[in-house]
Amino acid sequence: MKEKPSLLDLFCGMGGWSIGFYRAGFDCTGVDIVDVGYPYRFVLSDIRNYHPDRRYDVVVASPPCTEFSPLTKLSAYKGERPPPDPEKGMVLVREAVRVIDEAKPKFWVLENVYGSIPYISQILGAPSLIARPWVLWSNFQIPSPTPAPGARVNKGGNKLGLP
Repeated sequence: MKEKPSLLDLFCGMGGWSIGFYRAGFDCTGVDIVDVGYPYRFVLSDIRNYHPDRRYDVVVASPPCTEFSPLTKLSAYKGERPPPDPEKGMVLVREAVRVIDEAKPKFWVLENVYGSIPYISQILGAPSLIARPWVLWSNFQIPSPTPAPGARVNKGGNKLGLP
């Protein structure tokens, strides 16, 4: 029997990415610092301490966007929290890139918000897709047959060096 393709979902939360991959026949593994009901194989771990136990066909990563979000700036302006600290967010992005490199997937994608572009692009190059408020970086061209209003497709590469 043929082995199922495998997915590693970093910062998996409840499995928003994984659900679609599971329905498409993937064996899914999620990694996060808290289990909020991830429905497949779950690894409770801080990404800074996580090392993949195998190779994965696909890795998806959605590092927290708090430090890049315009809502964080608004909350800081209202005095509800300190100002955003993009470097704090970049620590987790760099760890996601490290795990992607260790997992050696055929395909990977990292998702974040529009405000992250100037920071994440410094290490991954131009985004593969901008569909506000979401931005995707990947090692493959992301088709956008019917872009949302304001969406922009960038056919540029990435700096991670994976195929």
